[in-house]
Amino acid sequence: METEETSTRLRYLNASAYYLASAAPETSRHLMSQCNTLMFDSEIEQTDYRRRQVCGACGTIMTIGWGADVQLTSLRAKQKQKKRKTKPKIEKTLPVWTEDSKEMVYTCGSCTRETRISVNSVKMPKKSVSRAAFATIATKHVPSPAQEVATLPGPPVASASSRKKAKKKNGGLEALLANKKASDARNTCRGLDLMSFMNPT
Repeated sequence: METEETSTRLRYLNASAYYLASAAPETSRHLMSQCNTLMFDSEIEQTDYRRRQVCGACGTIMTIGWGADVQLTSLRAKQKQKKRKTKPKIEKTLPVWTEDSKEMVYTCGSCTRETRISVNSVKMPKKSVSRAAFATIATKHVPSPAQEVATLPGPPVASASSRKKAKKKNGGLEALLANKKASDARNTCRGLDLMSFMNPT
């Protein structure tokens, strides 16, 4: 169980080991080994990130290309048969790994210990769509000709205010025309004299 005191000591050992990794590698390995032991005694599980960074055997801080090597390997299915003399043959099948199952192998440069971390790539199942289902989906999204006609926009509906304005405008034009006709009639009457009513001989 991790307590505050244990957490403080783990942080101190881990930071000191990283600080002395290049200047004093042996001291760094000793401090990191103490840190690993304290984690094991406190039942603290190490993460994959820490397993990639620190050797669990000697405490070496594994830096790829300097103190550690890494390679990617594929896992293959293996089957073993166990034979017994007094009992019939029993087949023991190991867990089957897919072709995409891989693991990273980190090799410590100090003690040559290998740390294996699996990196399985899971394939998502493909959903197959039948022709009938595809046709059903297509018909749902294609509107019929009647629906297309129904959805066409109709003529714009004039609002009440616009109708009033048009009516008022028409009334004004009619009044102007009536006034013009009356004015023309008066001018015509004024221009007539006695000679206008006499027939030419």
